[in-house]
Amino acid sequence: SSEKVLYRQVLDLYATSTVRCVPGPTCIVHNNADLEPETGTTWEMGGEWRFTRATQAGLTVYETRLKDLIYRKQVGSDIYRINAGEARVRGVEFTARTRLASWLELDANYGDVDSEMLENEADPSSVGKRLTDSPEHIAGIEFAARYGPWSGTLGARYVSHVHFNADNSDLVEGVPGSYDAYTMVNAKIGYTFSKTV
Repeated sequence: SSEKVLYRQVLDLYATSTVRCVPGPTCIVHNNADLEPETGTTWEMGGEWRFTRATQAGLTVYETRLKDLIYRKQVGSDIYRINAGEARVRGVEFTARTRLASWLELDANYGDVDSEMLENEADPSSVGKRLTDSPEHIAGIEFAARYGPWSGTLGARYVSHVHFNADNSDLVEGVPGSYDAYTMVNAKIGYTFSKTV
């Protein structure tokens, strides 16, 4: 939301904070009141195929070029907010949806994201590396059921390892401060007692 974006901008410009990091246990994130706004150019192309009334699949490819990317430069346990020169994010997304039975639907998706820092005079060690907080693979699957007054969902979402360090040196997983790949499973069940409850 716009409130979250504004809050993040205020933090970047004026707030000093601490975060868990490698080498850890905490790093100090320094504000920078001289940050320039980011700009970006994006193109996207996609299509959807309906094999039957109950089954459809989609494919989307995209690319974004970012300039003056608000980024971070880490020196030991100090992290400085900087404007990087230029970065690129491109990827492909697949989606599929089908009705397995009159009471059961399946929804699945997969995204492959390729991100790269192209120019960064403030931190040359980040050039050619993946962007921080940018997973390479994201996948999800969800079953949604409705039978009489009962309803429910069961879903799982996978996100691959992300880097915290701009030079992508944080390869270790399974230790405090690491940004491991993870899978999250959610389940929900409901019952309709009446039209209003």
